[in-house]
Amino acid sequence: MEEDITGAHSPEQILGYFGHLKINNPDLYAMINQDAKELSRIFDVLSTDAQEVYVEGIRKYVCVQCGRIHDRKQRANDCRYSDLKLKPYLCQGACGLDSCDRSYVSKQLLNRHCENDQVKMCGRCNKYQSKQNYARHVGSCQG
Repeated sequence: MEEDITGAHSPEQILGYFGHLKINNPDLYAMINQDAKELSRIFDVLSTDAQEVYVEGIRKYVCVQCGRIHDRKQRANDCRYSDLKLKPYLCQGACGLDSCDRSYVSKQLLNRHCENDQVKMCGRCNKYQSKQNYARHVGSCQG
């Protein structure tokens, strides 16, 4: 009979299970260990806030990854996500399309994605473009 590992267990029990797994299934143990290290790295990144500094008496925020200075804390944190190629802001259907699984570096980009009135249809090719990119698209559209 297999042991149920879905319930709450003490740290000793969990360590014992992984010790058993390391001996009896080293491939699975290596895979879980690698995933745990990656999750730990991501958690460390997500839980470290931008550093506050003062530049000529004005409060600014520094991206802890690349050192760029931003006027807002959220922008410095979003810069870090971009530097690490992380996209923690998930649509999950917030745009109205249930199957949408897009993710974004910043809340601002997610919000822009979800704003339906920010889209225009090109009269040449009938493709939808964001208002922000519409003029550039029309200038290069071959449709």
